[in-house]
Amino acid sequence: MEELKGMLDEMDECGFCSIFKTELFDEMDKMIEEKKVGIEKVVVLLKHIGRIKAAGCMYFSEFNRSLLLERLKKKIAEEEKKKGDKDEKHFADLCECYVMLVSDFLPGLLGICVPCLLKVGLNKEESEDVQKEVEMALLALSSIWQRNCRNLTRLGYSLAWDFLISRLVEDKKLGKGIANELHFGREARRELEELAASVDWKEKEKEEESICIIMRWIEITDTLICHCHALNSEECVGLIRCIVCVCRAAREKGQKIRKGCIGLFVTMARCKAVGAEVLWNAGVIDVVLEEMKQETQKKILRKR
Repeated sequence: MEELKGMLDEMDECGFCSIFKTELFDEMDKMIEEKKVGIEKVVVLLKHIGRIKAAGCMYFSEFNRSLLLERLKKKIAEEEKKKGDKDEKHFADLCECYVMLVSDFLPGLLGICVPCLLKVGLNKEESEDVQKEVEMALLALSSIWQRNCRNLTRLGYSLAWDFLISRLVEDKKLGKGIANELHFGREARRELEELAASVDWKEKEKEEESICIIMRWIEITDTLICHCHALNSEECVGLIRCIVCVCRAAREKGQKIRKGCIGLFVTMARCKAVGAEVLWNAGVIDVVLEEMKQETQKKILRKR
């Protein structure tokens, strides 16, 4: 098993995908059925395959058509129904294999696997073995966000991130995992850009869905920075520039958004989540000065 895992680590994507065909997974299933190998050992191998696939952003759909997938789904459902005698480690392994190896998730199974993986991700023990499991759970969760959550509505996608971050904010290590493994900055920027493009900023402010979701993304970003001081350094400038653009666009229409953006910039500076140079280059200083100038002009006009 260890030799095989070592060989897999050395393969390129072409070699990897040429080996793991439906027939191979069916053969593994047959070996389990004939009791030539225990399912636990097969799961260990599947987990390693899933790690390589997810980390390398590889795509293959052979596992979707295999008998082994059907066994895996059945086993997850059986384990989920168990109470006190459930092997939590084995259950988490099954869930990780499922979300990292399939291409199309079943909503029911996803609803079982996500809470399980979040529970693993929340483990705060500092032992090396536990931290490896935490990293594995985060990697598995990242494959869900990348492939499945794009099928959610924009509101649903923001709620998924809100759910994840609100449960991990007390642990700075996990916060860094959200920033670096799940690429929060990249995802938030894309969503904000698409949402902002859908809003008619010339109209007077109204509580349309896009406005509400934009505000939610700003609040989620603020929560992550406030508690974990975490943003991926390579992605944060793009995200901050995007938020600066949103702030400027919302000057006439979105008072809540504008105030939320300014509050977020204050959080970034106070928590030192990013350096002063990054804030400057992203245009934060300029937009804050513009905001101060506008507020001063409003006060002068009111006094008249």
